[in-house]
Amino acid sequence: MNMKKNRILSFCMVVVLTTSIVLSTPMTAFAEITGVTLIADVSVNSGVATVIDAELVLSGVGNLTGATVIINDNFDKTKDSLSYVATGGLTANYNNTTGILTISGTADIGVYQTFLRTVQFNTSDTSGTRKVNFSVTTSTSNAVYNSPTEHFYEFVPAHKITWTAARDAAAARSYNGMTGYLATVSSQAENDFIKARCLGAGWLGGSDADEEGVWKWVTGPENETIFWIGDTDGSAVEGVYNNWKRTTPVLEPNDGGGSGEDYLHIVGPAGLWGEWLPGMWNDFSGVAANEILGYVVEYGDQTIGDSVVIISNFSATTTITISSPIQLINDGGAALDTYTDAGIIGVTGGNLAEINAAVAAAKIAKGSDLTAGEIQTAVNKVLAIAAINAGGATLANYTDAGITGVTAGNLAAVNTEVASAKTTKGSDLTAAEIQAAVNKVLAASSGGGGGGGSSDSGSPPAPGPTAGQNPVIVIVNGVEQNAGIVTQLTEGGQSVTVVTVNNQIIESKIDEAIRNNPTGEGNVFQVPVADRTAEAVRIQLTGDIIQKLADNSFEVSILKDNVEYRIPAEEFSIGKVAADLGVSPNNLRDITVEVRITQLDQAVVDKYNEMAQANGAQLIFPPVSFEVVARVTNADGTTSEVEISRFSNYVERVMEIPPGVDPSKITTGIVFNPDGTYSHVPTEVFQQDGKWYARISSLTNSSYSVIWNPLRVASVENHWSRDTVNDMASRLVIFNHDTFAPDKPITRADFAEYIVRALGLYRTTPFRSTGFSDVSAGNARAAGIVLANQAGIVSGYPDGTFKPNALITRQEAMSMYRRAMVITKLRGAEPGRYQSFSDYDQVSDWARESVKETLSARVFNGTTATTISPKSNLTYAEAAAAIKNLLVKSKLINQ
Repeated sequence: MNMKKNRILSFCMVVVLTTSIVLSTPMTAFAEITGVTLIADVSVNSGVATVIDAELVLSGVGNLTGATVIINDNFDKTKDSLSYVATGGLTANYNNTTGILTISGTADIGVYQTFLRTVQFNTSDTSGTRKVNFSVTTSTSNAVYNSPTEHFYEFVPAHKITWTAARDAAAARSYNGMTGYLATVSSQAENDFIKARCLGAGWLGGSDADEEGVWKWVTGPENETIFWIGDTDGSAVEGVYNNWKRTTPVLEPNDGGGSGEDYLHIVGPAGLWGEWLPGMWNDFSGVAANEILGYVVEYGDQTIGDSVVIISNFSATTTITISSPIQLINDGGAALDTYTDAGIIGVTGGNLAEINAAVAAAKIAKGSDLTAGEIQTAVNKVLAIAAINAGGATLANYTDAGITGVTAGNLAAVNTEVASAKTTKGSDLTAAEIQAAVNKVLAASSGGGGGGGSSDSGSPPAPGPTAGQNPVIVIVNGVEQNAGIVTQLTEGGQSVTVVTVNNQIIESKIDEAIRNNPTGEGNVFQVPVADRTAEAVRIQLTGDIIQKLADNSFEVSILKDNVEYRIPAEEFSIGKVAADLGVSPNNLRDITVEVRITQLDQAVVDKYNEMAQANGAQLIFPPVSFEVVARVTNADGTTSEVEISRFSNYVERVMEIPPGVDPSKITTGIVFNPDGTYSHVPTEVFQQDGKWYARISSLTNSSYSVIWNPLRVASVENHWSRDTVNDMASRLVIFNHDTFAPDKPITRADFAEYIVRALGLYRTTPFRSTGFSDVSAGNARAAGIVLANQAGIVSGYPDGTFKPNALITRQEAMSMYRRAMVITKLRGAEPGRYQSFSDYDQVSDWARESVKETLSARVFNGTTATTISPKSNLTYAEAAAAIKNLLVKSKLINQ
């Protein structure tokens, strides 16, 4: 039975009572709160801070000690915010992580009313709803309201508090007359609400202390409700919510392996021990543990003796509906304020009707809603036509109006002809009539203007590039288009080519490509740079174009000489970039995204050559730097910039192998570390159109090259793993080749470093702390351990250790390789292969899915044709073989 739901239903039946509850606290004068009156529904425009209720009413007399305003349903910390005007000497703080505005200070109800009337909601979201709750109190608790449960919750910081002490402390707390209790959780939504507001791991009201393996709520209205039977191999009670950590390798609840973990806590937003994600449940012994940072109190029992707490006396909720001013404009008949809210300039009361008509026409021509940039273009066209009709128009006016054929040489003649046509007509000319006047001037200048030799076709020749500028070819799904300009610069003694893509031209070509390829598969946006002498190229695209490319699964390709940089458009993460730069999603056009390919200074190249030679390697290709930078010009003229340097999917750099170089002498691609050393990145050599190439795949930006680095590991000369181990050592994955012992069980530390080196994640960045009590920052394997842990491949233990020298079973290794498969996006193709192994039944329950998946993908093979030996220790040779299989099957390296 869902006791919480029943409690809410009971409350809903009694709120119609007109009695009020009297609240008091030793810290404040006697107060009687009889109601919070709040507007029921509020409509806001995206990007516009809006007062929620300027007429909010607090009814009652006396002093309050605090208030909270919380964004409840659908809160998005990356988009939503609350603001206020401080009044009455009250102290306020808004937490943008939790969406809670906390106001404190002893003051009269009227002072709080004035303050709350100033609260504003703002969001960059363009649609949807939010519920915002206002609550006032005479209590000292900082509880916040959750609209789905109609309960209040509070995380109380108390480091190392025991579970029993937390239970008693929660019962001693009160909020507006309601007695607290350690929180009980009956739904995912409630769990998410609590998780987001915890400062760390906190106790909940669940326990199996009464009977081992019978987990039940022991506090609040849900007291004695059983939600789980058993430990690791237990099961949920049908219809009752739980959120135990049920991901391998460690399953909860596990009673600490029989050590008596009988009490429930929730994991806070930062997670725990690598594997325990925010919001997961874990059983603990209830003692004063370092991981416990407090406890969660719930206030939900509205019955106090014969009285009923009426929440509406001190709390009210409104629904906020979000709309985008861009959408309102697209809907037609927009008001002047809507254009202002959308950031569209040039609209006045005098031209509003004309602009609405122009926007409607542009929308019909496009066949779908206009973007902010397209709306501004429509506005600019109206303004430009007005300027042309006013006389003395500029070249820019004709361009904005969409009029073609006007140049500096014929501008005066065009203006004269337009003025004459306007006089003849007796009123302002339309765009078509202006274009006709221009065509007349063009025809006359070419000798075809008199005597009926030729007629005006209405399609004048398109203007060429502006004098002094070179055109840019952009290729969209194989179709070439002149769509930008090239500028040559010299910076720091280096020749730089800057390519600026023309939005208006290329956007239509992208739309055409989308219509012609509705599946989105194979969409490519390529910019080939013709200048072969430049030492650096910079390709400039605006944020709105990047977003359009990302929305339609385009890959962005920059081609310079013998180097191609291929980035899935979604990897630019333009939404996050906009948030980091403080740019509204409606104004992505204000962001310039610059993709840079740069030849390194010769002194740096010489240094890298020396480093390679010292290690017995040879650089085959001069190092090249790859960067992506986004910037915006602020209102005060300053520039803000962020670097896009990490990706969620592998990004490719394709380098042509120089003629005369034997492609078999390409060992691997490398990325250069800040200290001048270098690390492996997955590299595949392939032939296309008679040329050989190296495809380097990496999850970061940096400087890259390829090397020839043949190594032979003496210990495997007569071993089954010889070719694989030599390959992995040559690729810099096996770092300890001089002491490599193929049949020796591998340690956790060495395994961690092998796997991050293989995936191209390894860097020599120093760490101040590893986060594990038994791995110092100076440990030789510290970087590998930290990076593998950050990637989610390996994790530590609940006691804060990593156990770097511990050994790994084959089934444990398969669990780790499965997590690595998530990074490479590899999925198995033989789901039934595990059935070929007679000892599969020896696989532990927690490892079965990982064993199936790694066998299905042939990342792992058996120790014999019919056995996988799941509980045997993994050897160094087996680790190397599985790593190579992972890279080959993921198509990151050659067989």
